[in-house]
Amino acid sequence: EDVRSTMEKNIKILKRHLLALQAGKTSSKAQESKLPKDIVSCKKKLAETKIRLDKHNNAMAMKEENKTVSLGTSKVNYMDPRITVSWCKKVDLSIEKVFPRTVRTKFPWAMHFKSTYRFD
Repeated sequence: EDVRSTMEKNIKILKRHLLALQAGKTSSKAQESKLPKDIVSCKKKLAETKIRLDKHNNAMAMKEENKTVSLGTSKVNYMDPRITVSWCKKVDLSIEKVFPRTVRTKFPWAMHFKSTYRFD
């Protein structure tokens, strides 16, 4: 939340500075060193800041949405590990990429199935 408010403040400052540049006015000495000197660079900086704010907002929304979703639950509780292990062996994919160490220790019996295993 703090990052968002800082970016929004920066956008407001840049908008005011852009209006001042378009009117031909100069800003105070304290802010002048940090803000762009011409209109083109000010517009570019404003667009970049807006893009960063959008990315930040999207990332925060995704983080909030993913709090309620456990991405590994279906792999552990609902999928037969023998099927996943046989598929990994068939496509020559390391089992470590699909199952973390804790799951591999939970299902050691499934790690020995062949790539031709079929669930009937």
